[in-house]
Amino acid sequence: MSTHSSSTRTDAGPLRRAATRLRSPAERVGFWGAILIPVSYPLLLVSGPGGSRGAVLFAALVVANVAALLAGHGHNRED
Repeated sequence: MSTHSSSTRTDAGPLRRAATRLRSPAERVGFWGAILIPVSYPLLLVSGPGGSRGAVLFAALVVANVAALLAGHGHNRED
């Protein structure tokens, strides 16, 4: 026996479809971001640390890389 109203079910449909449509591009961007962001690491090392600004930039790139890895983890997977 279900306690959900029919209006709740119909409202979830468009949201679920929108989430499904946006998931693939987000995974694609995350996947390629996770591949391309580390290219900047050697460039930062060659240009020198640059004091605290360089450290903040490096930390931001590492955080962006982790976020991209998480977002792109499911790209092109057959589940």
